[in-house]
Amino acid sequence: MLSVVRNRYILPSVTSLLLACMMLTAVRATASPKRAIFSGSLDEVFAAALKAANENWEVSFTDPKTYVIEFNTGISLASNGMACSALLARLPDGKVEISLSVRKKMQAFAWGAGDRISSKYFLSIKQILEREHKASLR
Repeated sequence: MLSVVRNRYILPSVTSLLLACMMLTAVRATASPKRAIFSGSLDEVFAAALKAANENWEVSFTDPKTYVIEFNTGISLASNGMACSALLARLPDGKVEISLSVRKKMQAFAWGAGDRISSKYFLSIKQILEREHKASLR
């Protein structure tokens, strides 16, 4: 009889502990910004980054003086939309680093949406810069 009573209390506490661990892991996984480095001037890369955000998502804020772009993704099966912030900085070697922070909006788990968004964003910027470089050679 005592073991039955004990199991009734152990199961909810173990479930709560596992749920708390999963939530902390999800928060930690989305906390660090993604980074990519591109060749070109700061203004060229900023223009390409802004164009990539406009082509794929909804841009909510830009500041060309501080090289900041903020955009929001739409709702999908994997997420309830994400708030993204890109910060561009010139590196000492003349290249440009983009740091992309992706934050969840009103949901507990992102299911890897931040990684997919950053990959798509950085690939789009790379393609835009390559197209512009080819066009300038003509």
